[in-house]
Amino acid sequence: MAKTYEDYYKEYYQQASDAVEKQYGNRKKSDQTLIDQIGDSIDRQANAASQSYQSRIDSAPQQYQPLYDRNALQELVTRRQVEESMANLGMTDSGLNRTQQTAIGLQRGNADAQVRRDQQAYVQQAQQAIDQIMAEAASRKMQNESSIRQATENWYTGALASAQQAASSSAAARYQAEKEYQAQIEAAQIKAAQTAASDLTSARAKYAQSLISSGKSEDEAWASAYARYGANSKEETKYYQDYNAALNAGYSAGAARAYAQAGGGADGEDAVQAYHIANAQSVVGRNDLLKDGKGGFEIVAALFKGGKDNAKYTVEKLASVVPKMNGYENLTDSEKTIALAIASGNVIRSRWGNESAGFKKKLAEGLREKFTGLALDAALTAAGVN
Repeated sequence: MAKTYEDYYKEYYQQASDAVEKQYGNRKKSDQTLIDQIGDSIDRQANAASQSYQSRIDSAPQQYQPLYDRNALQELVTRRQVEESMANLGMTDSGLNRTQQTAIGLQRGNADAQVRRDQQAYVQQAQQAIDQIMAEAASRKMQNESSIRQATENWYTGALASAQQAASSSAAARYQAEKEYQAQIEAAQIKAAQTAASDLTSARAKYAQSLISSGKSEDEAWASAYARYGANSKEETKYYQDYNAALNAGYSAGAARAYAQAGGGADGEDAVQAYHIANAQSVVGRNDLLKDGKGGFEIVAALFKGGKDNAKYTVEKLASVVPKMNGYENLTDSEKTIALAIASGNVIRSRWGNESAGFKKKLAEGLREKFTGLALDAALTAAGVN
């Protein structure tokens, strides 16, 4: 089957899109390598920038230790001064001395607390600077990654659109070229076929004419001619071959046509049987030919007790009625028998169609004693007792 535009488009687009997908995969790998490299560079810069602040944090304990030492020294000096003053006053064991000593300890604690607060503020300020540096580095990395990946996605979208456009153009050109090529081939084939058909027609006509001249009927002559020289198509050739075979088998022209039209073989045989039944049916119809007791049928039939005898009597009664039907004389011998069988079945169906299954079985037995083969099948079917 010739390819359509859609077939070519799918083919070209598949090729182009496969190439795009391969490039897309390679670009994403390259993008990841570039992102990692730039990210490492940003991290190194951020670490270098934060190093001085980290050094401040690391050295803060040593930097503030002298202040703690100063507070301790100040406490010691103050305690000695108070002790000497209290001793000179003879109040070493007094409550005032103890109160002042407690106050000196509190003063020392407050001074150390202030140093700790100053140290924490110093460290916190340095840590905030480090956090700011790292946050800015992370933001730069994220923006850089987003920019690189977005550029690749934009390329990918554009590449697929280009692939679609290219596939469409290529498919249209290929399809048009194929159509023109096929048209040229078909034109050549038609010309060759016309020449061959003309030669074949001439040979077939000469052969048919020779057969007619030798005494064959036109139907037989032309069937033989078509069977020998063929027709203008395989179907027509087979038809005439089957038709000729049926004629040679002794079928009438009408039966041969039915056989050939059904394709010959078993289907052809079934068609021939249907043809004979139809011919017979066209003469006797589907109605009760003995209706209203014509010929004394009602009186005589009433004397019978069993369905078997009723069926046999019906056939015998119709044997003199059916030959009087219009068109009977045109039937073949087998079709005349089938016509009698169908007419008998019609009467039986009309008279005893509502009887019991057992009664109908007896009717069928009576028909089997009168008919065989296709005629029997036609009688049983018409009677509705098969």
